[in-house]
Amino acid sequence: PMMTLHRFGAWHLVAGSAAILGFLFLSLLFLTSQSGEREKAPVVTEGLVSDYVNECSHFKAQLDNTISAPHACLMLELLHLSSTTLTTTHTSPSVTIVDDDGDPRLTDNSNYDHFLLCSDGLFAAMAVINSTISTYAHPERIVFHVITDTHTRIALRTWFRITANSTTNRQHTPAAGSGALLHIQAFEGRIKEVMTSATILKGSLGMQKYSNPFNHIRFYLPVLFPELERLLVFDDDIIVLNDVSWLFSVRFGEADVVLAVEDCSKRFIGIFNYSHPEVQQSLKPSSQCRFYLGFNLFHLQNWNKYDLTKVYNDWLAKQKAADGMLWTLGSMPPAMATFPGPVKHVSPYWHMTD
Repeated sequence: PMMTLHRFGAWHLVAGSAAILGFLFLSLLFLTSQSGEREKAPVVTEGLVSDYVNECSHFKAQLDNTISAPHACLMLELLHLSSTTLTTTHTSPSVTIVDDDGDPRLTDNSNYDHFLLCSDGLFAAMAVINSTISTYAHPERIVFHVITDTHTRIALRTWFRITANSTTNRQHTPAAGSGALLHIQAFEGRIKEVMTSATILKGSLGMQKYSNPFNHIRFYLPVLFPELERLLVFDDDIIVLNDVSWLFSVRFGEADVVLAVEDCSKRFIGIFNYSHPEVQQSLKPSSQCRFYLGFNLFHLQNWNKYDLTKVYNDWLAKQKAADGMLWTLGSMPPAMATFPGPVKHVSPYWHMTD
């Protein structure tokens, strides 16, 4: 069987971003210079470059140093384009941006396959969305829900408007108006439960990177999408290599909640503290294999049968009460504790890691 997707480590993403940054920025400058409605591009001088770098650095500082300087420059350029040149909605045959939160297509389980990406990474989000749509057998069935921060939301929307052909399906070209739907939402202030879980983790672990809310949105899917039946959830370090539409035809048993690849290279004994009474009483044997988290299909109706959001919150409370002694650092252990049983395993060929 062919490999379906590839998961990159942090080094691959850094190297890949560095390699494409110049191309992306030059592409933006070209698009800007080609528009008849825009002023003629200025001659590039040393002073202009210096001013631009200073502006990027200032913008980066406003984002609390959470992104690299080149990333800030691209985001700044996209934000500028959004505010000065894109006053009307422009969609491509392959991607239509949905602005109305009440659009019935966003909750249609019969005619659409629903995907979710939670990320504040601009380049990562571009890669996940483009690779999924460009390999999907029926892109007109895709509804891509994206939850991100305010700055990245604006930049993403702008990017997909000015690069209309970037998501064109080269294998299955859809007719005009029949492409994927893209619904991008800002995270800030919207999901109180996620912020609560992040606060709990931060208080018990003292590690900011593990309390990033985007790592925990997946545990509140029925709260966010109460009308959906199935949802394919991505991490932002995924590149889709082949068509994954077949996943939506997989039959779930009454007890199955998540479709995942089992990983027996790491077992519960290396994740949880089995010397603690709470772990001994509540979890499966220490030889239990973990499963890959980051590219999973969730059955939300079965999720509610087990009230797994409450199970997750209960485990966070137990971890805090135990002064962080129930498991090793990370957002993966509470997921293993929440889904120890209702997991439907599939072939390892569909999820390859590096």
